[in-house]
Amino acid sequence: MARYNISSGKVSSGIILNNDSMYISSGGVANSTTVNSDGYMHISSGGTANSTTVNSGGRMSIASGGTALNVEWTPCIGYVYASDGAYVTYTSKYSGVYFGSKNKLLSHTQVMDNEIVSGSMYVMSDGIANSTTVRFGGNMRISSGGTANITTVESGYMYIISGGVANSTTVRWGNMHISSDGVANSTTVNYNG
Repeated sequence: MARYNISSGKVSSGIILNNDSMYISSGGVANSTTVNSDGYMHISSGGTANSTTVNSGGRMSIASGGTALNVEWTPCIGYVYASDGAYVTYTSKYSGVYFGSKNKLLSHTQVMDNEIVSGSMYVMSDGIANSTTVRFGGNMRISSGGTANITTVESGYMYIISGGVANSTTVRWGNMHISSDGVANSTTVNYNG
């Protein structure tokens, strides 16, 4: 079992973690890492991981101030934990599918290209969700400083609660509920929406 420490000034590329661990500290950069079963990657504040694949049984955690760009991940198979203040983007809509699971986006956390299927996503306190599709009874809740941009509600529900903002939402067969002090800008409601 190997332990990789990627610290300031160091760059790694193409490492595969099989029952291994990788710690990326401030100034360290890890490119094209694959996290397999029992592998673990941790990104500290100031650390960066680019194009990481988290496979079945793999784990990735991003601390406040850490950055993970283009993460390929299937929830309930691999595990990605983003702390308050982390910055995370996903590489394709298939990477951000939430099947019956819950994901919380807290302060300054950002995700892109997500699909919520019978699961829940909570966006709050300066969290940002871009290009999300809600399907098959999934629900998305934007509250208390959270923002959702370019969301499509195919079915299921979007709730915009006090302090939440939804920009450029399209409601097709789903439902949008706006509570007191919630804001919905540039919304399109189609037939049956």
